[in-house]
Amino acid sequence: CESTVMDDFLFGILPGLLVSALAFVCAAFFLRQYFKGPQFDEPVDASGKVAVVTGASSGIGRQVARGLNLRGAKVYMLCRNREKALCAIEQLVESGCDRSRLLLLCADLSSFASIHAFVDSFLEAEDRLDILVNNAGVMALPSFQKTVDGYEMTFQCNYLG
Repeated sequence: CESTVMDDFLFGILPGLLVSALAFVCAAFFLRQYFKGPQFDEPVDASGKVAVVTGASSGIGRQVARGLNLRGAKVYMLCRNREKALCAIEQLVESGCDRSRLLLLCADLSSFASIHAFVDSFLEAEDRLDILVNNAGVMALPSFQKTVDGYEMTFQCNYLG
């Protein structure tokens, strides 16, 4: 009985490769489940809380604003671009958020004057802040840039602002 290279591959090597691949996938799945830990799934009531979310017009900031609003919080969306923020609010309302608890305030974190104006506007409307989500930021700028206040752009926006 003569065996060919193809027979050796099909009946010798291939099953071993398939079993090894299956073992790897199973091990990866169980390791992920073990290290991931339990999921937090308790309902959280944020009714009556006042929140500020920076960078709330898109991405993670918008989803955080959505989650807080759906849990009853009054959410101040701090955004740089008013038009983009208004569009985000419309999308949030369409997804079930309460428009009366979504408030827009515009500020540019690269300008201390803009930040002070935001704080003044916020303090006129509220006497406390319960939740602050510092989500806005800049990264990977193509070149060194200074703000009008004289600081490096990334440092001022991500840390000082």
